[in-house]
Amino acid sequence: AVSVLDLPVSTTIRCLSRRAKMTGVAKGAALDELFQANLGDIINPMIKENDTPLYLHIPKAGGTAVIDYYRCLGLVTSENLYISEGRSHIMLETHSVEGIHQAKDLEIVQRGLADVIFTPLLPAAMEMFDSNHQARVFALFRHPIDREVSLYYYRQIADWEGDGVYAPELANTPIETYFEQLKDRTDNFLISLLLNK
Repeated sequence: AVSVLDLPVSTTIRCLSRRAKMTGVAKGAALDELFQANLGDIINPMIKENDTPLYLHIPKAGGTAVIDYYRCLGLVTSENLYISEGRSHIMLETHSVEGIHQAKDLEIVQRGLADVIFTPLLPAAMEMFDSNHQARVFALFRHPIDREVSLYYYRQIADWEGDGVYAPELANTPIETYFEQLKDRTDNFLISLLLNK
């Protein structure tokens, strides 16, 4: 199977734009331009010194292990980036649109402050980059059923996550019933993630 991230940038942009238009996302053309200008083509082996790896964090697909791996290598990631601006000390996070806007305002990519950017919000994250400082996107994918099984058990214990994720009542719900409830769901998590919905 070929993932959208294995395709040349131009093909990926066309696929995402077509999907954006089909789902009613109003910014299809702007999304095209943003990806075209700010996303490095993976087919091109010439990675510019100013390019920054961007890990597309798909929940329950090994992202925490990837973050830990880069920390072990001693690399600065957007997960452990603290910036001092005068008397201000900022702990950056790129898992929210607000955090991405803050990272853009601080020009963390242009200033080379992070070795790797981690985010689940690819379209929003593209705004941190420019044509001279492009993103080189990579991701880990997990089989969708394995991911949902992991999420089922995770939601039972993740009291630190808050509303929408933490669901201790699932401990009393058989996994078969949980999946039965999911079968009529029409949203596509990965497409929603890529389109910033």
